Amino acid sequence: MTTTKSSVIISILPILLGSILWSQQTPPPSAVPALPADIPSTADRYSFIMMGNLAGQQAVWTASDGTLHVFFQFNDRGRGPKTTSILKLDPSGIPLSEVITGNDYLKSPVTENYSFEAGTAHWKNDDEQGEKKISAPAFYSSLNGGPSEIALLAHAALQNGGKIALLPEGEARVQRVTELDIESAGHKKHVALYAATGLGFAPAYFWLEGSDKFFGTVDNWGTIIPEGWDSAAPTLLAVQDKVKESRAADLAAKLSHHPEGILFDHANIFDAESAKIVLNQQVLISGNRIAGVGPSLLMAGKGPAPEIIDATGKTLLPGLWDMHAHVTDNDGLLNLAAGVTTVRDLANDTDSLLARRQRIADGKEIGTRIVLAGIIDGRGPFQGPTKVLVSTVAEARAAVDNYKRLGYVQIKSTARSSPNS
Repeated sequence: MTTTKSSVIISILPILLGSILWSQQTPPPSAVPALPADIPSTADRYSFIMMGNLAGQQAVWTASDGTLHVFFQFNDRGRGPKTTSILKLDPSGIPLSEVITGNDYLKSPVTENYSFEAGTAHWKNDDEQGEKKISAPAFYSSLNGGPSEIALLAHAALQNGGKIALLPEGEARVQRVTELDIESAGHKKHVALYAATGLGFAPAYFWLEGSDKFFGTVDNWGTIIPEGWDSAAPTLLAVQDKVKESRAADLAAKLSHHPEGILFDHANIFDAESAKIVLNQQVLISGNRIAGVGPSLLMAGKGPAPEIIDATGKTLLPGLWDMHAHVTDNDGLLNLAAGVTTVRDLANDTDSLLARRQRIADGKEIGTRIVLAGIIDGRGPFQGPTKVLVSTVAEARAAVDNYKRLGYVQIKSTARSSPNS
């Protein structure tokens, strides 16, 4: 795939210029939703920062009846959750009940309930409902709970030898990874990085004060951090990224395989051009290229003997492409396991994506080929999750030129356009 600077500019500027002209006529309203007026002034307040821009909040407080309340919301191009969770905890900090109301990311109504009494756990959310008798500590993994619930899970697991059963199913393990001192506006805190496994295909990382107070989660896409501590986020992210990169390098060293060549023998081949299966073929791989396909490939005098894989009864097809991806940690492993060998990344943090692409090339992370597509948007309540926000023609041209300089081949824009453009 090739393109030129002029073709990139020509294809995108009409949209961007319409957005710019419209924003110059009408100042864009804020993209940040207002915090409800009934949030107590004593609540712990957190900022939700999306791609470097404030996009929402979390508030956590204990009511006069002893229940724990968590409010969470953010705006992502008009989408985004707005939920309130009310939890009753037992003396050890494990939820005995939880009620979650509001709307989810796609604005569908949320009504989620969990309770534990007389040895039986009951739950009902928009995906499932059920009950289970339990005799040992267990933690309900909510579908729509606020970010700070991870601290409750961590506390419950750490009180139980570092692990705890999950409801409806599974087990979570929590371990302390590292710790450090941070500072913001003359104030200092000591925080620790924890990792929880069992919640997904990769560890979930989060930061705590002490052993149970939620401090935040940091990520290139979305960060939740106490109000006034935004400046500490890059430090936390740098430490966390080193941990993630070390894990990725360990997996790459353990799982990668680099033979001189591979010969798939007796494979059934899917021919995409004819949409037919060709039976009992050989496919020779040399390096990262297909060197030959045929019923019987002669290997003599063609370099080192390849590793032979007996593909009898199996079908070999070209690698799949994911044409709309936002590559994050662990995606490379999952994509390759699913047969996806190339992805087009249609909006990401530029620095982190280029660094990941280089780690893949260097063999320090397992991943696919990545086609780079940059994102540009106009400022306003429906702005996309990007740091590249433009308001003038000069800013738009500079953004396109910068993407071209960095090796990007396409540009994506969800910019607001003038009704007259």
